[in-house]
Order: sequence, then structure tokens, then C-alpha cells
Amino acid sequence: MKAIAALKREHRLVKQLLRCLGALTVEARVTGVLDRQAARALLRMFERFVDWSHQDKEELHLFPHMLARATSEEAERLARVFDEHAQERRRLVAMYLHLDGAASGKAASVDRFIANSLLYQRLQMKHVEAEDAFVLPLAEAILTESDDRQILKGFRVIDERLGARPEPEAELAVLCRRFGLTQEGVRIQVPAHGLRARPASRLRPRTRVPR
Repeated sequence: MKAIAALKREHRLVKQLLRCLGALTVEARVTGVLDRQAARALLRMFERFVDWSHQDKEELHLFPHMLARATSEEAERLARVFDEHAQERRRLVAMYLHLDGAASGKAASVDRFIANSLLYQRLQMKHVEAEDAFVLPLAEAILTESDDRQILKGFRVIDERLGARPEPEAELAVLCRRFGLTQEGVRIQVPAHGLRARPASRLRPRTRVPR
């Protein structure tokens, strides 16, 4: 089905975005400061491509068709998967809240950004894997060609709603280059700016052992 193929393609892009977020998080941990420009570009893509586009396609068009044909047991499992979208959005909002402070080098904001980033990565990766393993195979099994046409029509409405924007692959390629990653997630080089050691003033003091 074309709709399922489109979602599988988007899942591959989501996974690569998560690798970029992982690289940004490691960088912030090492340097003690968040790259504001890279963080904003990355979070905007999570917001627009993952939340406003990909997840809306699932919630508004894929899931209703699936629920109309699923058994009660399948519907319960689908509902649990759908609920994870809200958890992910809360962590994305939290990263936005701490972005400016972390970009200014405030240690507490850096720590909170990192904590929410790590949780977001775990939630999002687990969610995508659950959809690849359960939701999309179920969709292919229970949906009809008529469902597929209607779902694709809904997908086009969402794409048009977002207006003229670069293809997600093009935006992702820029982020991959920034973090020295290939489209497959393999690191090919250290980013050009290099990684600076966390300033000594930000290092937590070691506990002295009494003599």
C-alpha cells in the first residue's frame, strides 16, 4: 500500500533525526553549552515534520481507518501506541523551554535539556519500532485499496497545509553534515567546529577521600 510505504519512509527519516539529536546531546554534555542554531533547526524539524506532519497523518487518517476494522484487542494495542504521541510532545516542549538557557551555557538548563533529549530519544525510538513491528503490518493486513486511496488523500491535505518547504531529505542532509553523519547514521568525521572540553568551572568537583 502506498500510504504504508510513505510512513515507512518517514520512519527512516525519524530515526536519522534521532541520531542527529543524539549527536547534539553528546556535544552539549562534552562542551557544557548547546549549539543554539543547530538545536533550533533540529527541534523545528521534529516539530514540523514529526509532530505536525507525520504524527498528524497517523492520528487523523491512518488510525481512524484502522480502528474501524481492528478487533477489540487490536484496538486496545493501537490506543496504547497512539497515547505515546502525547508523551513525546511533552518532552519536545521541555527541550524548547530549556534551549535558550542551555545555549547560554547555564549548567542547570544544559542538564535539563540533556535529560529531556535522552527521554525523548528513548520514547520516540521505542514508538517507531512498535509501529514498524505492529501497527504498519496490521495496517497492511486489514486495510483495503479504498482505505489506501482515502488515507493518501488525507496525507496530501497535511502536506499542502504545511506549505512549500524543502523536502525532509534535503533538510535532513544539512543536519547530517553538521553532525558528521551519513544518511545511514554512520559518523564520517568530527564536525568541523570540533568539540571543546567542558570548562573546568562546570566540572563537578570530586569528593575528597579523608586521609
